[in-house]
Formats: sequence, structure tokens, C-alpha cells
Amino acid sequence: VANFMQNYGSLRNDSIDYGLDYRLPWKQYGAWRVSADSSHTLKAIRALTPGQASINDIGDTYGGPKWKINSGVYWNSGSWKASALYSYLSAFTSNLSDVNYLAWNQKTPAISKIDTSVGYRFKGGVWGGYGKDLQVNFGISNLLDKAPPFSDTIYSYNPALHSELVFGRTYQLSFKLPL
Repeated sequence: VANFMQNYGSLRNDSIDYGLDYRLPWKQYGAWRVSADSSHTLKAIRALTPGQASINDIGDTYGGPKWKINSGVYWNSGSWKASALYSYLSAFTSNLSDVNYLAWNQKTPAISKIDTSVGYRFKGGVWGGYGKDLQVNFGISNLLDKAPPFSDTIYSYNPALHSELVFGRTYQLSFKLPL
């Protein structure tokens, strides 16, 4: 039995990515680094069947948000390190292209999230030389305890974009000991 598949559709996504990574020159308060990465979707075109008119999904569920931004501030000094991360997704509309005729067009609001962490490395050991170079880290994800925005799906949120927000604020504690 032969199975022949052929792709008749087409997808096109035009985006511009921006990036910044800068180490601050002043060292008297430790080493500081600032970074930011963003993606700006300019065009999200699809035509899934032959002869179908192209649909511009920019700002819709299929095309994703127009803007996605991830940035961070990182610091370390001696045995200490810390970071603060910020992420942002711009608003978009669900079902803008009328794929689902039974659902209404709903605006999914822009959402942002802040994560923080702090860590310490015991260079000389924790007690009597034991635990040399033990690293202890503590972090908080989704610091402001934001819930994922409602989306007209079976999950009630968009799992492709907002799964990091499902558990609300979370805490992490980790220990790392080199062998």
C-alpha cells in the first residue's frame, strides 16, 4: 500500500529579531550584565488549500503575538549572584480569521512576567571543608502571581504561549555540588 502525501498549503512568517547584551563597566559593586531579546512579527500569511486566498494571521492565534520580549539583569560579586528576568507577550485576538465560526473574536491581553533568583557558592566548604564549592540557589518564578489570560480553547488558556503562568507564583530551591 503506497501512501503519497503532498503539501498544498503555504505559510510565511516575516519577523525581525533584536538583541542586546551589555556588560556594565563599573565593577566596584560587582559585575553587572543587561540583556534583552525581542522578536517583532511583521507578517504571518497562510494559505492551506490550493486556490484559497491568503490570510494574514498577524496578531491572531495562529500567527502569535506581534511582540515577544525577554530581558534580564544579572549580577555577581565574589560568591554571590542574582538575576531578575522580565518577559512580555503583546496582545492578540483569538479567531480573528474566522476559522471557528462558533467562537467569538476575543482579545487576549498582553501579559508580562518577572522571575528572580539569588545564589551563593561556598568556595571553602560549608563546615570543616565539607561541601566545597556547594552552590545554593533560591528563585521565584512569576513573582507577581499572574494567571494566564483566558483563551477560548479546551484549556481556557493558550498552552503554547502561557503555560509558564498556569501554576502561579512558584519557588525553587536548588543545591549543586561538583564531584
